[in-house]
Amino acid sequence: SLSTSDYSMQMGPSGESPWSSGVDKVSDKGDYVEVRFLWSFEGHTLPAGENIYDIEVDTTDLLSDLSWSKNLQTTIYVEPEPSAEIEATTSTSKVAEFGKTAIYKLLVRNSGSGGDEFTITYENSDNWDISIDYYNLELDAGASQNIVVNIMPSDSASDGEESPTIITVTAASDSEVYDSITLITTAREPEPDWDFSISIDEDDNKNYDYGCGCFVISDRVEIEITIILTNNGNQQNNFYLDFYFSDNAAFSGILNRSSLYSVSPNQNEIVVLNLTPLDDYYGTNTWVEFQATSAGDSKVESIIIEFILEYEEEPVEEEEVEEPPAEEIINEEEVEELVDCDVVVGIDGVAFSFDRPSVEIELGQTVCWQWGSAEGWHNIAQVAESGSTGKLSNGFYSGAPSFPMDFRVTFDEAGGYSNGTTYYYICEPHVAMGMAGEVVVRSTDDSESLIELDNPGGVDTLPSLSLIISLSVIGIISILRRKQ
Repeated sequence: SLSTSDYSMQMGPSGESPWSSGVDKVSDKGDYVEVRFLWSFEGHTLPAGENIYDIEVDTTDLLSDLSWSKNLQTTIYVEPEPSAEIEATTSTSKVAEFGKTAIYKLLVRNSGSGGDEFTITYENSDNWDISIDYYNLELDAGASQNIVVNIMPSDSASDGEESPTIITVTAASDSEVYDSITLITTAREPEPDWDFSISIDEDDNKNYDYGCGCFVISDRVEIEITIILTNNGNQQNNFYLDFYFSDNAAFSGILNRSSLYSVSPNQNEIVVLNLTPLDDYYGTNTWVEFQATSAGDSKVESIIIEFILEYEEEPVEEEEVEEPPAEEIINEEEVEELVDCDVVVGIDGVAFSFDRPSVEIELGQTVCWQWGSAEGWHNIAQVAESGSTGKLSNGFYSGAPSFPMDFRVTFDEAGGYSNGTTYYYICEPHVAMGMAGEVVVRSTDDSESLIELDNPGGVDTLPSLSLIISLSVIGIISILRRKQ
């Protein structure tokens, strides 16, 4: 038969289900017929190398009307070929702050039938900084490898600028075998970070004792303390420096720098504190607080530096003072006593704010500011208004920061204080941290209105005061008589 419909063929890998083919042509060769079949492996994977395939041919004899089939085998050799694929395992669009990188994770796969070496390249026309952890990969057929791409904006980039980066993977054996992906990175100005730290350069200070974690001073020798300030933020910053003694009688001291200007991110600055023990000081333990204030956000960092003082000479003994004769003893009534406290203000748990930042009193009452050594160094300085940071020249003032503290102010007319007025004050070393308070002197009208509220009906509605007193006296007399 020369009809294509009378012939069919199926072919597939040995041991697997075959798939059908089509008849392309039937040719009469005299004593035999030649049939050409078209078999496609589309949708099927052919392994590289030699592969054995089973063939089954079916036809029908027109003369006898009998069908017959023939089973054959053939060998097909598939040339190994690589195939490159690249895809993102995270987003292909990211934001990178200036000075930082956007990190992309990609997957490179050899989806071909043969192993090969693959090269990873990038293209960025904006001269941004690009780095890839793998530039060359050896991948067998079907194997894959994760790679990481870091992209950093250039110094010339502007805020919000987008820059495309093309990442390409290419087979080493054939440059026509490649795949690529485009990553979009947006440059962004970072949020200001004013973080900084201070520390003692222990190794550069020969008087430092690691055993006690303190400085040991022998025989009043002058000491130099090296302090390191590090700008851990992302902004250029200025810093203001100061120090405070726990005991003003212990040292005289000076900083080689009272301020630091234009300190760049990650930059270290050295500050030297020179201390000289005073001749008439014989204490053995004391400390100094070093403070640095950030100009960027007014943040304050401090460090406590502890000292042990040793003396070779014996301290001078104080001469005994003879007791004065009895008639020369000062009359205790002549000694001025401290004014009683109507309101007491202390330090709260965090030691950088007052526990009662706003108090209300009557004219003539006394406010006392009191704290001990556990609360640290503070002082009281009157200011003109809320938010002010400079003390009034003629206002109430406790003096230099110290502890323990017992500072008392009586808000009366003799001191120049008046009704219906609010008086503001700060702690000078910690005002940048918001350590402030106020004293409200109630007005006389407020007191009178309270009395009127208690007696809304006027004087006539009140019971007789003399009657109340008389009843009270009668009651007391009756009690006394019963006791007798």
